Amino acid sequence: MCIQFNMNDSPPILAVQKNRLGAKNQFLLVDLMPFKRFDAITANEKFALVVDLKVNVYALNEDLSIGKDISSSEHRIEFECFDTEAEKCTSKNVVFIPEIDYQNYLIVIEFLNGSEVRESIRTFGAYTEMISNKYTDFLLATRYFLVIFSLVACILYFRAINKIPRTKLVFEQKYIKWLSVMLILFNDPLYGATVLAPGAFISFLSSSFVLTFICALLLFWICMFERIYSENANQRSAIMDKKKWAYTLLLWLFSVITYNILNREYRNDPGFDFDDDHHDTFNATKIIMILIICIGLIWILYGFAMILKKWNGIIWRHRMFFSFSCYFIFCYFLFLFSGSVRIYNQNGTRVILVFGISNIYIWFLQYLYSPTKEGVKDVQQNEQINSGAVLNYEQLDESHSEFDNANSNRNVGQQHKQGGEGSYEFTKDLELRGVSGNTNQQKSGGGGYGDDDEDND
Repeated sequence: MCIQFNMNDSPPILAVQKNRLGAKNQFLLVDLMPFKRFDAITANEKFALVVDLKVNVYALNEDLSIGKDISSSEHRIEFECFDTEAEKCTSKNVVFIPEIDYQNYLIVIEFLNGSEVRESIRTFGAYTEMISNKYTDFLLATRYFLVIFSLVACILYFRAINKIPRTKLVFEQKYIKWLSVMLILFNDPLYGATVLAPGAFISFLSSSFVLTFICALLLFWICMFERIYSENANQRSAIMDKKKWAYTLLLWLFSVITYNILNREYRNDPGFDFDDDHHDTFNATKIIMILIICIGLIWILYGFAMILKKWNGIIWRHRMFFSFSCYFIFCYFLFLFSGSVRIYNQNGTRVILVFGISNIYIWFLQYLYSPTKEGVKDVQQNEQINSGAVLNYEQLDESHSEFDNANSNRNVGQQHKQGGEGSYEFTKDLELRGVSGNTNQQKSGGGGYGDDDEDND
């Protein structure tokens, strides 16, 4: 890439950067910075420098001959030289190429009022800004690795969970099926097109994938926290209601609007940031989105307090879910308030944190709520017993009949509960990570079910 300066009767200044550009660089910015003359520095005066420029951008052929005239424009730019002790003035952008279509460019900058400029300015510096090829490769490798891994994890979870009759699945297991599918879209199979061929439609899709997953995850946390303190061990759940759906839909709508405005402005100006104060539409939707997020945070904090209040009566797998989820909830609200979930993110650390934490959390849930072999065997045995039994289980008290498959394989050590002539045994070879089998396992005699849900769990 070449940058040439022409200042009236002075010879042109040619800056050559020896690297070939490509789509992975995503965009090209050229900033111009004046350097004051020595006598201007010693004069210790503040001044504003007005420069009239004509900028021509050409695409170069392989032999570096001029190929295509891309653009020609004139600008009047005011540089601030307010630091009396510094040689440099503030820099200003003079060229922005949103998509890199050629490997070589020639940028010619002609100073139309060069004689006036040279009275106080010794020379100009041109600085280019673009995305590194290596960083783009890192983004693509990270996203597609996660797409493949989340796809495999989703298939394994579906295979495991489908071994359990649908009527035996608990709310968590059903919802995690949806989260598993949305995680694949969250990792974005279309990310290559989003980065290498940016456009309004493809960025809308990518943002929608990310925000749909985040809103669904927030809804899951609100429902689960309420389920833990209000329903505890019940298999049947009525925790999903219209007000939660309405809240989630409202959050999704304003999030999509906010982040698509952010994407549009970023494509026009890569310096456009979530935290900056911009035009009224963006500021309004951003504030409304943050207020809706705050409502969700208060909702979750209320559930947090209620769970702690009833902690001693909470079944152990809900305790595990609650303890593990608190860290991820804290991280996610930091991401949401800081705008870290944007699809065009130049901070590699944030990319790793957002997508790494999200995937690890869903993989843990898949692991926690997947049935083990022992649990599947228990369910199948109970199904056979139930199909041949004379006793009508539907007439039993609901507190005794409502047991689920998500309990027997999450206990460590050996626990026994004796009730009448029967006994319930959880052996230490049943893994903590499996969520399967029935809550109650009748091992001997003609005893009945346990006395309460927590013990049976």
